[in-house]
Amino acid sequence: MTVLESSNSYRNLIVASASKIDFLLQNYNLSYDTKDIFLICEQEYSKYLNQDDKDLPSITRNINFSTALSKERVECPNLNHGVISNLIIINTEKCIELDISEDELTSLIAHELGHIFNKYVEQPLPVLITNNDIDINAYTKYQEVKESNKLNKEIWADNFAVKLELKEPLKRLMQKHLDKFPLIERDSFQKRLSELV
Repeated sequence: MTVLESSNSYRNLIVASASKIDFLLQNYNLSYDTKDIFLICEQEYSKYLNQDDKDLPSITRNINFSTALSKERVECPNLNHGVISNLIIINTEKCIELDISEDELTSLIAHELGHIFNKYVEQPLPVLITNNDIDINAYTKYQEVKESNKLNKEIWADNFAVKLELKEPLKRLMQKHLDKFPLIERDSFQKRLSELV
């Protein structure tokens, strides 16, 4: 993994966590190729955007965990010479607000790597429109499958962190998030925590 240049004082902690993950991957003989994975502070992200790309700036406004987000297969010519790369964005302001430790940051990065290396294969969404009418029953099923896919993607990413023996710091981090932001993704965090017993 590469930690991109940053003026942010939090960079040293990110570098330490990235090094720890690389060590854990080697220690557990997990042969995942992390050379095209980049870590970046959310506040530094915009300078790597392609100015013509209208979609990418919205990524930083949709921080799922309020501390980090992974966006797989981001094509960012200014980032890696036009090679499609995996980018993990760390929102350092939220990390500081949650007062997360190095182990918790490591578990967070491992969770984001889980979205890359332990992808959940999504269930197909049901068709909503038949004979030019919206099927209400299909819409209910559509919402259920959509929510199930969203939760399972997070659980599978959590499982990657567990594989690296980072279950306890990940649980602490989720609990901190629930305590600090009780209304943000509460059900999802509670279900995920119940899977980490």
